[in-house]
Amino acid sequence: MAQGWRDGRGLYTELFIDRPQGFVFTYQGWGELAGASPISVRVLAALAGAIVVVAGALAARALGRSDSAGAAAAVLA
Repeated sequence: MAQGWRDGRGLYTELFIDRPQGFVFTYQGWGELAGASPISVRVLAALAGAIVVVAGALAARALGRSDSAGAAAAVLA
């Protein structure tokens, strides 16, 4: 889908997509950088997951003002 959008096909007209356009834009950029193989998409998902865990832990630590709140948020994320 991201490759079709890059090649000029229209979203919601020629390409049906039920994901936010930001995801498509991210996949398109990642495809240019690392290739469009299933392994590269899995690497992107792993990176995104790691970012979510770290961001959640940092936010919980700042809001809860304790390291244990950050650790609990990281485990839950």
